[in-house]
Amino acid sequence: MSLWDVLVEATIDSIHVFSIEKEIRIHVTSPWKGRKCYQIIAKGVDNFALNDMRLLNIVDRVNFLDVSNGQEVETAHCLFFLMRGRDPQPDDLNSVDFLRKLDLVRTGKLVLFEIEAVYGAACILLAESVVLEPLHAARLHT
Repeated sequence: MSLWDVLVEATIDSIHVFSIEKEIRIHVTSPWKGRKCYQIIAKGVDNFALNDMRLLNIVDRVNFLDVSNGQEVETAHCLFFLMRGRDPQPDDLNSVDFLRKLDLVRTGKLVLFEIEAVYGAACILLAESVVLEPLHAARLHT
């Protein structure tokens, strides 16, 4: 079991965007192990998309997308959707800007992270790092 598995069926409580610092913090409450609160911290954010935020937002799962384990097509489509807001057409995946970003994911310089929703908010972000911390142990943003 991965540390990230505590987010299955978790609720997204709030999303904090710090544009100058290029940082995003997503506060969640896990239904497991005493309903503990966590925060997802993304630093060095390059791009971010949030869809369907509601009063109640339930996580299905989180994904770290990369080009290993046969994920190249899924990763490319997810990255293109993040960059352009739509699914790619066959010729779209040849643009220089897109291929440059995909190469940064391929080399591990950027992380492509996705929150899939059961209900409500779905999120995709591209950042230098993404970590999960218990909320009580997290530092306050200054």
